[in-house]
Amino acid sequence: AADLMLAAKKGHGYGLLDAEGNVLLPHEYRYGHKFADSTVVFHSPGKQKIIKIQSAEDIQIILEAGFEAISKDQTGNRPLFTFQEKGLWGLMDYNKYTILPAAYNKIIAVYDNQVIAEKDGKSGVVSFQGKILIPLIYDRIGARFRNGNYPTGKAVAPLKWLWGMVDTAGQILLPQEYESVEQCYHSDFFRVGRQGKKGLVDAAGQLQIPIQYGEIYELKHPDWTEQPGQPRFVSHEAYGLYFK
Repeated sequence: AADLMLAAKKGHGYGLLDAEGNVLLPHEYRYGHKFADSTVVFHSPGKQKIIKIQSAEDIQIILEAGFEAISKDQTGNRPLFTFQEKGLWGLMDYNKYTILPAAYNKIIAVYDNQVIAEKDGKSGVVSFQGKILIPLIYDRIGARFRNGNYPTGKAVAPLKWLWGMVDTAGQILLPQEYESVEQCYHSDFFRVGRQGKKGLVDAAGQLQIPIQYGEIYELKHPDWTEQPGQPRFVSHEAYGLYFK
């Protein structure tokens, strides 16, 4: 698909041209976005088209629709998109199978088969089967952690938030009383902050290191291991937690 171009024509909109400038799709859409899976999404209010490009001779129309709006900002290269009907958003696949009905004010993010959604100003997490995993009662749900938990935010002042953590059973692991909750990149511990100091909790939210340090960070360092049966040590790189 390298010989094709996504192009906008002044006064018209987005369409598709080949390398010689031949029009393959008329310039009649307000927006156009190309994704790494060779799909291109064209959309205007009330008119959308998703195509998959193999070559100039092989352009497959995956979907044509007439929703109020669609977006792939939340789904990336997956064959999914969010759609808007009557001012509300849902989730659909390329076969027009409705995964989540248009019942939410926002679809914020999609992780595997879980969706961060917002309704009436509150956020939660819903499964593809429509099951409420985390109730829609939080001011904000942050990006999912690697272990599957989610940070939850509570607005306490303009531009000021306090954070907690929940699992996908809706169990509160950390109350919303921390200035920050961040998973360590090379371990399963979480840095939590309060009044400018930091400590560590485990994946269950249990405090492991008191909140008393100015900074907690991870550094790579050499680690020497004795090799059985050999009169020498073997060096390899490892990460450690450092407290300041």
